[in-house]
Amino acid sequence: MKEVPFLGKFTTTQQLVGYDKKWLYTLQSFTSPSGTLYCTLLSHIVLKINRRTVPPARALALAGYGGARGVKNAEIIKGMTKKEQIAWLFEAPGEEGKDWGIDAGPVEVGMEKKGEWPGAL
Repeated sequence: MKEVPFLGKFTTTQQLVGYDKKWLYTLQSFTSPSGTLYCTLLSHIVLKINRRTVPPARALALAGYGGARGVKNAEIIKGMTKKEQIAWLFEAPGEEGKDWGIDAGPVEVGMEKKGEWPGAL
């Protein structure tokens, strides 16, 4: 890694490396136009609505991510109001309420490689 020159140009890329029941983990890198790596940054992000934590798996499902599962979810979500979407985000599995048929997918993704991430959280 090298220092970013004063007023030097750089590109940033960010990727989701994993998530668990509470946190999204992202890896961001800063590179020069020639490909020199200047810096990497590992972040953990929590999603909140009115001080309530939103489980990442549910937020990603509601956003329509997840391949074929995401396409199916996107069609279901189109028929929901914003109030129903927010209610679904906080609904516990098995809780009473309307079964929308949204597949949130796995609760944790990418956590098996956590030891390989740069830095420590």
